[in-house]
Amino acid sequence: MSSEKEAVVRRNFMMGCAIGAVLALILVALVLVVAFFISKPFMPAILAKGLTAPPLPTGVADYAWTLKDPDGKPFPLSNVQGKPAVLFFWKPGCDACSAELPGVQGLADSVEGNGVAILCIAMKSDEDAGAAAARAGLHLPYYTYDGEIPKVFKPQAVPTTFVIDAEGHIVMNHKGAAKWNDPTGVNFLIGLTAEAAAKPTPGP
Repeated sequence: MSSEKEAVVRRNFMMGCAIGAVLALILVALVLVVAFFISKPFMPAILAKGLTAPPLPTGVADYAWTLKDPDGKPFPLSNVQGKPAVLFFWKPGCDACSAELPGVQGLADSVEGNGVAILCIAMKSDEDAGAAAARAGLHLPYYTYDGEIPKVFKPQAVPTTFVIDAEGHIVMNHKGAAKWNDPTGVNFLIGLTAEAAAKPTPGP
């Protein structure tokens, strides 16, 4: 008989604990809901205090860097100095890069003849850059490099794109893939060439 009583006591105890836990969770949820609605009007001001200035590019291109073309021949970056240039850093085997490259080719086709240099720079990878470029439909020459990437061009993500104006200022640093053959990007680059052409040439 005592064992039956003990079982009933244990069962009641467990049931009481379960009910208490449920009530505690309900109470916590209610407190959170009330806190949310009380703080909601003040949330924009709270978040505004943590805002910082947007990371606008302020770097200057390092034209001392030398790349290698697909044949292994040196290609000094200074070859594109004085004209708008786009540096696409991609990595063979990167899915986002493979998705982006057809748009890069489309961008190059759209700005052809406008004096914009498009450089696709293959970052170091175990996969073959030529095969990856072919699979992605990239007909532009791709470039490789030895040693380290200059600090000003060091990608923080893959892919990463740098847009440089004719004076060597980095005017865009885009992390991640994008649809580069979109008219917005095409018109932006053509606008850079127009700005460069409109500036007076320094006299002797």
